[in-house]
Amino acid sequence: MNAPTQDFEQVLTQGKALCVWVTEFSHNMAVAKLMVGFTHVPEHSETQRVAHFFGVQQVESLCLDRDDESMEGLIGAHESPISPGFRYVLVTDQREIEFTAAEKATVHDA
Repeated sequence: MNAPTQDFEQVLTQGKALCVWVTEFSHNMAVAKLMVGFTHVPEHSETQRVAHFFGVQQVESLCLDRDDESMEGLIGAHESPISPGFRYVLVTDQREIEFTAAEKATVHDA
């Protein structure tokens, strides 16, 4: 396996890794797309940053300590190039989501 991309977590969190929460998570299997929204201000739960993943396959979600009443805090985000595509692991305080994507993620402000 290839080495993880060092700046992926920084791109997602804008360098604020310890204060980012997941506002939304949407997986559309029909078009193989996954979208994750993030915020730095959980009191308002307004999405500030969005990551889109295309050509998504093999999504696995492992619940660590699921609590549907609270917002998930992002602990880590990893991207590794594979052939073909990319492997992603998103770790929150409640679950670990692992998947592959045909294309590199696009990340932008909401």
